[in-house]
Amino acid sequence: MADNEAVNQIQTRLAACEAEIAELAQKLESANGKRSQLISLLEMWRKVMDRSDLMETTHHNTKKVDTVVTSSSRKLARSKNPSRSAVEKAVSEILRIRNKPASRRDLFDALAEREIHIYGKQPETVLGTMMWRSREKIVFIQEHGYWLKDVDCPSIGYRAEIDEKYVEEQENITGGNNTNE
Repeated sequence: MADNEAVNQIQTRLAACEAEIAELAQKLESANGKRSQLISLLEMWRKVMDRSDLMETTHHNTKKVDTVVTSSSRKLARSKNPSRSAVEKAVSEILRIRNKPASRRDLFDALAEREIHIYGKQPETVLGTMMWRSREKIVFIQEHGYWLKDVDCPSIGYRAEIDEKYVEEQENITGGNNTNE
């Protein structure tokens, strides 16, 4: 009998350890996403600064060169976002791996880890818009986050064939705006 108790205690401690590892893995995933964003931002600023240096040196030469350099530095500052289908595919993979819904922030960080960067004045809002436009495949579930529309998620009680109508009702109520992300 004492052997069973010892085994149960070890199994309990092992489960607690595994839960702690999972929590730390999520924190690491988030930190890596933030790190990737900062690296991208730093690289973008370095490119802009390199263009600014070029603009300053050519400013004294001719106005035409100054105009051309100014124009190209503005284009450089406006990076092009990946296609919605590419983001949709990556988000689907991320959700399948995580096996649970994710917030917009978590998805944004996970995409950055994969070197998929979203740009704009409010890049997370841009991502939210992409997700809303991908609502045929990805849904937003109140209080849980984004999930795959056609895949059950037992951990939150989401059943694709039943809850599809619920998600559509939520979209009608909110007008497609997910303010609780």
